[in-house]
Amino acid sequence: MEHHSLDPYPEPKDKSPLYINEPWLIDKSLLEYPRHREPDEKEDNIRIYVPMDLNKDAILRRLDNIIGLYGEAREDNEIEFSIDVTHSVYF
Repeated sequence: MEHHSLDPYPEPKDKSPLYINEPWLIDKSLLEYPRHREPDEKEDNIRIYVPMDLNKDAILRRLDNIIGLYGEAREDNEIEFSIDVTHSVYF
């Protein structure tokens, strides 16, 4: 069984975190449905925040991963490539 680090103190000790309240950046299925700015009101809904480092090296690593996944950008992979690049740069 894999164990995950659940940190009860989500804020870094030396900086304030940046919360991006755009679930569609992680959940691509939301691109197919109207966007909701507020959390889902369903009783069983739990919104989580996943930490991610955002810096030049991290962005370049993600872009390299996308190129490894799709190869060069072409007409037949344009949409998926574009969506993943947008997620890598803005998220």
